[in-house]
Amino acid sequence: MKQWYVVEVTASGQQTQGPLDLDGVRRLLDQGRVSLQSQACEVGALEWKSVRDISELHVLIEPQAAAASPQALPPYSIGTALELAFSSFKSNYAMLLLVALIFLAAQGVLQLLSLPLSLMAEQLDPSGSLLDADPVYLLSLLGLVLVLTFAGIVIGIPVAAGIQWTGVRALRNKLQISDFFEPFRRFFAVLGVTALTGLIAFTVFIPAVIVLVLTIPRFGDGELRPVESVGSLLPAILVFVVSACVMLYLSIRLYFAPVLVIDDEVTDAQGQRLGVWAALRRSWQMTSGHMLSLLVYGFLATLIIFSTLLLFCVGLFFVGLPLAMTFYGAAYETLRRSP
Repeated sequence: MKQWYVVEVTASGQQTQGPLDLDGVRRLLDQGRVSLQSQACEVGALEWKSVRDISELHVLIEPQAAAASPQALPPYSIGTALELAFSSFKSNYAMLLLVALIFLAAQGVLQLLSLPLSLMAEQLDPSGSLLDADPVYLLSLLGLVLVLTFAGIVIGIPVAAGIQWTGVRALRNKLQISDFFEPFRRFFAVLGVTALTGLIAFTVFIPAVIVLVLTIPRFGDGELRPVESVGSLLPAILVFVVSACVMLYLSIRLYFAPVLVIDDEVTDAQGQRLGVWAALRRSWQMTSGHMLSLLVYGFLATLIIFSTLLLFCVGLFFVGLPLAMTFYGAAYETLRRSP
């Protein structure tokens, strides 16, 4: 009887299971630990292949995998995404609301951390110089800035990705509270994607900053020199508008990268989760040809979310934030599954 070694991809890395017969492979499948993308090698062979390329395992796994997979989604369109988002919102509302509560608690922690910094900043004399301030006071202020920056990175970035991932899991009808914390387990990958996209956005705005510095009024002899004409600001305005449009374009094309490094249903050729660069490329591929529709979809979603502020001033929490999760999840899933 043939036996195989199978590579299981876990949150902590790869683990080789085996030797296993067909029943052993089936058990791993039932537990969700093996898929068609998993790597396998027959005992005595030298070459590793994906399960889909091994006829005995492919025949065994494919029917079950198809039965266990989510129902096929229609191709992406604005109407389809909105319909799926509202449907997911209704069927997962209780869990989405609980995640929204956890999200607001995390934001509250960040606000509490920033409170001492705000109080200390208010005590600075606006007419004086920072060089004249007490060195101990300035060091304390700098320490608070570093603490707040660190907290924003360690808490803020994974929490934002957690909101997005929650929407995806809700659309798959697999949402659990633990899904919100999944970005913390993939922290460095999420941080890498966020940092890289932020660096790209910063680079795009460098020309605008340079032109603004060269064009805006300057100080001369301690006094602000007025702008000589509106026309002198036109280059700065033009460069700023172009930079903003380019940044908007790039942000939409790379919008799904943070979730792609988390999603274990999206793997590379070796059956592993996507790395930072692979996630950026995949997001670029997913959004190809959909730029205008995604822009309209984002505008409609934003309009709907902000309209919930009119619901007794708490609508953003009870309706808007849960809807924001499902709007993201609907766009992600339909684009990911579109041919």
